[in-house]
Parts: sequence; structure tokens; C-alpha cells
Amino acid sequence: MSPVISFTIATPGYFDLAYECAARIRRYAGIECLILTSEDRQNGYALKFELARLAGGRVFIFADSDYWMIRQMPMDQFIGVDGFCAVPDPAALHPTFCQNDADVFGFPRDRYFNSGFFVANSSDSRVIRAFDRAGVILAEKRAGLHPSIQDTTEQSCFCKALHENQLPTQFLPQEFNTYLHAAQYGHVTTIPAKPYCIHAAGVPLAQKHETLRRQCAVFEAL
Repeated sequence: MSPVISFTIATPGYFDLAYECAARIRRYAGIECLILTSEDRQNGYALKFELARLAGGRVFIFADSDYWMIRQMPMDQFIGVDGFCAVPDPAALHPTFCQNDADVFGFPRDRYFNSGFFVANSSDSRVIRAFDRAGVILAEKRAGLHPSIQDTTEQSCFCKALHENQLPTQFLPQEFNTYLHAAQYGHVTTIPAKPYCIHAAGVPLAQKHETLRRQCAVFEAL
């Protein structure tokens, strides 16, 4: 049994994206990728917080369905990893919902990560606790207990839970979660020439597939 497994989530409108995401993970990371499905997008967000228990004590990788790998990603560094790994979201350093939510939830802006890609060790009880807590915070937000939180997904609740539980977090370079919207909005000044992936974060659903196809073709040729 491989020590690392991966997941993506398919919700209405995202199924074709998820199948391609999983195929690319298998090709470029050399690990199995399981596709979890939900007929409700909000429930799809909550599914992320079940992954720590579904991974069966293994290290696991999660990628959003609009996250497509384009070259070999080194997996050895994640075997037995301590705690959690993700890429900081540069939007948190600018006037965005990310910045607002970090301030409202009371954690440093530079600890805000993009939850479209992450790695976690499910054998670590601290990971289990943090993921469980994230699910509770998300449920609280849906119940109206955090009215000042602007994020419509699970991301800000996730960041809050990890900070609250002081989960050891390794921040990865932008190559592991590259999305061009960050440059288009002025949140970063450079884009990696050879990223491991292209993530269509911020792209409207109707445009995601074509955007990924075009952008992947450009970066795959570099």
C-alpha cells in the first residue's frame, strides 16, 4: 500500500474537471487519486474536513478539481510529513475576503493558505482534531454565527481551525499551487516558469476548462 494517497471532490458542474484532475495526479504524482462526489456544492466544501479520517492513517494530498498537474511532482518529501503543508494565499496580504477573514478570525494574514491544494498526515492526532474543528467552524458560519466572514467556501474556516489548534504547518512555494489570477489581480509580481500545476482559482466555472487547457499547454511547453 502506498504511503501517500490523494483526493479530489466532484460537485455539479465540476465532474469533468475532477476526472481530469485525478488522471493528472496519477500521471504526474504516481499515486492513487480517489474522487469523492456530492450533489451539493456546499456539502462538497464540508467533505474536505472528512478526509483526515478517510485517509486511514496515511499521508494524503488534496487538490481541487480545477487544479491540474502539468509535470512530475516530487512525492518523497511528503512521506511521513509532520502535520500539514499548503501554499500561502497572497490575496491575504491585499484588501480581499482572505485578508478580512484573517483579521476577523484573529490570526496572522501570512498564515492564510489556499485550500485548493494541501498535504496532511492523517496518522497525526493533531490533524484529526484540526479537521474536526474546521467542520465545526464551517457549520457555525452556515448557522450565522460568523456574520463578518466573507468567504463563501470553507477556506477561511480551515485556516482558522489550523491556527486555533496550532497545527505544525509547512508553507510550500508557489510552484505547488500556481494560479494566474493572483498575478492578474496584482497579488503576486512573478509567476513560476515551471510550476507543478495550474489552478483555475477565481475563474468562472463556465470558463475553467478552456482556461486550464490553454494555460496548461503554455506552461507544459516551457
